Amino acid sequence: MNGIETVERRFFIASIPADARRFARAVRGHWGVENRLHWRLDVVFSE
Repeated sequence: MNGIETVERRFFIASIPADARRFARAVRGHWGVENRLHWRLDVVFSE
């Protein structure tokens, strides 16, 4: 944004053996559920 680069680091603890790609897919999939739910609520309530 406005030519400024930012970096965010997040740490997760899991008991599944997974490489970085598989783990990233699982994390993104989890947040996808949250985002789709709120998008539907916004559409239903015209927000």
